[in-house]
Amino acid sequence: MPSTPDLIMELNDFANHCGYFFNACMKDGIIANNGYNCSHPDQDETVEDEDSGESVGCCYCWSCPLGYPPNAKDLVDCGILSEEDARADYFDELSGEYFSAVDYIVVSDEDTIRRLREAGITGLAVSTN
Repeated sequence: MPSTPDLIMELNDFANHCGYFFNACMKDGIIANNGYNCSHPDQDETVEDEDSGESVGCCYCWSCPLGYPPNAKDLVDCGILSEEDARADYFDELSGEYFSAVDYIVVSDEDTIRRLREAGITGLAVSTN
């Protein structure tokens, strides 16, 4: 059975649909990662609250257990970003390489992709990489 193509989404949009995103300040009064928090059990990027000692997951595309950050060139190739915008925001002139586009995420977890599609969420594009 072929694998499901990955979905490319804006990170903020994905966070509203992933099922693990929450704001620790609103929930527990813990200030961590400006309220971009993650309750996924496999989230390794955490901050320990100094007062309570509680560990709080941080929502980042580079540490998301459900996906990974796309290269900005991939976003150009998919038609999500223009070449001009990608070069302005995600290109390193010294190395001649594109950075990861941390405002986006490639959702690669098949169960999450299925759940998103069942909810009518198609993402900005699909990737078969």
